[in-house]
Amino acid sequence: MPTDKLREKYLYRAKIIKGNIYGLPIGKEFLFARKMKDIDGIEIYSYGGSYRIYFMNRDEVELTEA
Repeated sequence: MPTDKLREKYLYRAKIIKGNIYGLPIGKEFLFARKMKDIDGIEIYSYGGSYRIYFMNRDEVELTEA
């Protein structure tokens, strides 16, 4: 998916600030994230050859506007 289309859906950048079930290191940053509407969580889109979606608790992630 082109990055301009991703940005339309994922309005934030995310930084991992707490231990998590995925084992993602604290300080790791992702360019595409969004607040989930149905639950109190964050969806992170990660890509690099292939893509992966992470679902995080809000207290595990710091969001900034992209």
